[in-house]
This record gives sequence, structure tokens and C-alpha cells, in this order.
Amino acid sequence: MPDIGAIALTAGMIVAGASGAQLLHTPVAWPSTVEGFGQRVADRTGYFVVQASTYALLGRGLGYRRDTVTCPRSQLLRCGFARTFTAFDRNGVRRVHVPLLASVIVGSGVSLAWRPERAEAGKSWAFVGSRIGIGLAGQLGKRIVADWWKTR
Repeated sequence: MPDIGAIALTAGMIVAGASGAQLLHTPVAWPSTVEGFGQRVADRTGYFVVQASTYALLGRGLGYRRDTVTCPRSQLLRCGFARTFTAFDRNGVRRVHVPLLASVIVGSGVSLAWRPERAEAGKSWAFVGSRIGIGLAGQLGKRIVADWWKTR
């Protein structure tokens, strides 16, 4: 049975991200119209599909599982960082969270295929670098907010 809450949250995050990009008029090549908003929603959706698929495939293939223990409220940032960017391998050993890191990198790189930044090398690198940074920061933020919510 699909998790309706997770689906709604994902859809909300896609629309919120596209709305922010629409307000900032980024990328400039996409107009600030309904069509431009649609391009921004499609961009965010494509990134999500690639990122989530890569994460699932690598997670299963490598036998990684996330650390799901809630961080104490007094250590949300430090603990959240550690538990976001590390995971347990199939032997239960804590390792760098390769599926997460790779999925954000792959999603960012693949999304360049439909972005206007792909036409210029400098803009391509800047876009991919910023999307990776935003993607990783978003993962950390999601973990901190979730743990804060559980301990409120």
C-alpha cells in the first residue's frame, strides 16, 4: 500500500521547489508563465525520479539501510549530519551513505540533460554543483526537521 503522506509530501516539495524557482525566475530561459511553471515542475519531478530510483537501486544492491534512530533534540545538527550521511552496510557496519550521495550526484547530473544550462560549460558546472549542494542540504534539513518533529 503506498504511503499517501509520503506521496503528498513529495508532491508538495516538488511544487514548492518549482514555485520558488518561478519566483526567482530560474532558469531565465524558462518564462514566468504557466508553461514555464510546468517546465519547472517537470524539472523537479525528473530530478526526484532519477534521484529516488538511483537511491533505491544502490541501496538494495549494496545492502545499505538508513540509520532510523531519532536524534536527541540537543544534538539535532551534529547527530542529524552523521545519521544522514552515513548508513549501515549489509554487515551492520556504519559507512558513508553511498546510495544517498550517489543518488543526489546522479540526479543532478542527469537533470542537466533537459536544462538550458547544458548549452554552456561554465553554467553546466555551476548548475550541477549548486543542485548537488541544495540536494544534500535538503536531505540534512529533512532529517533534522523529522527528528525535531518527533521530539517536540
